[in-house]
Order: sequence, then structure tokens, then C-alpha cells
Amino acid sequence: MTLSYENTGAFLTRHNRQGPCLTDSIPERVEGMAEIRDARRALNAHLPIKIIAGDILEVGPGGGWGMLELQKRYPRATVLGVTPFQEEVALCAKHELKVEIGDMHALPADWENRFELVYASHVLEHTAAPLIALREMCRVLKEGACLAVIMPEPSGYTRLTTEHPNRLDTFGGHIFNPDISTVIGLIRKAGLVFEAYYEQPQPCMGRLEYCHRMWIAHKRLPQEPDLWHVELDNKGATK
Repeated sequence: MTLSYENTGAFLTRHNRQGPCLTDSIPERVEGMAEIRDARRALNAHLPIKIIAGDILEVGPGGGWGMLELQKRYPRATVLGVTPFQEEVALCAKHELKVEIGDMHALPADWENRFELVYASHVLEHTAAPLIALREMCRVLKEGACLAVIMPEPSGYTRLTTEHPNRLDTFGGHIFNPDISTVIGLIRKAGLVFEAYYEQPQPCMGRLEYCHRMWIAHKRLPQEPDLWHVELDNKGATK
């Protein structure tokens, strides 16, 4: 098979996560764990407040908690989800959330320049082609609209328990574990302008369990410089 930008998404689907997220982002589960809920809400507080109406997309909604939170934050907007897994569609349907079957490496052609916000929480670490996914997210954004990418600390998470007081765990299903600057470089190469980076620790039962990392960017406006190519021209490589 000869790979191209157009067919790589379908090819990669066979090599990425093979099952849906049936344990994370279940609204009842998240709301029942105050520390986890509060950590995620603290992170989402960094999302832009300028969005009044329009369409918002969550890539990989899991059980739908994130979509419900986006609805609360942007009550006049329409929130849509996309996932390759029918099980996630069914979970979200229980909360009257609209989720379509799709691949983040090859989003529908008619979504171009549609969304005011694309929210991708804990999905890029599951792909072997994050740049292709970021380019697709950029394509479906309106000019100047926002992208929010969330991924975990790359070395894993610390599960400090009585049985394993100093345990450093890693995620077996994560194949893309970048540092901060790598993601910034990919964001720029995808046609976006990097704005900000945030970290949010997530405790569980009073112990640090997890660290969320968030990158905020927007789709480059015509008058804005292409920083990726500027750096290439001036230095021969990006930071």
C-alpha cells in the first residue's frame, strides 16, 4: 500500500487504539470523584471565554463528561463529538450528546472551517501520526479559532499507594509521549499559532496520581507569520 496524506488516516486506524474508552470520562464516574472532577475543571478554566455561539468539536469524547462540561461553559454553542468507536457513541447518547463516527486523521471534508473550538483531551498520545491529526483539527477550525490539546505527563503517572509508595507507572497504550516543545513544534507545523501551556496535577484519595498537560493554540490568520517556516529559514531547524 502506498501511503499519501489522503489515505494515511485509514491505514493508521489499524495501528492505533483498538478499543473505546469505557472507563474514563463517564459522567457519573467523574462526578463521583471530587478530586478528579475538580482537577479537570481547573484545567478547562483555561479554555477561551470569547466563544459565544457556533460549533464546538470534541475529538474522542469517551463517555461524554467533557462534552457536558463544554455545553455548560458555552451554553449557546452546539457541541459535537467524533470517535471511531460505536461504544462511545452509545455512551454519549445516554446523555443526549451527538457523536459521529469518524477518524481524527481524516475528518469529514465538509467540516472545513466549521468549528470555533476543537477540544482533544487524551487522544493524541494514542496515535502514531500526531501531525496528521493536528492538521485535520486545524483544517476544520475557523480562522483564528481555538484548539485545546490535553495529554498526560510523558513519563506516566505516579500512583502513590500503600503497596507501592514510590511507584512510577507508565501507560502501555500510549505510543506518543512527547515533551512540551515537541508538541509546540507540531502545532506550528500544522498551521496553528501556539498561545499557552498549562499543567494541572490530579490527586486521588489525597495522593498525586496524574498530571494533565494542556496546549492552547489558534488557527493562523492570513496576516500572521508562519513561525514553523520562519524558524526553518532562519536556523535550519525548529526549536
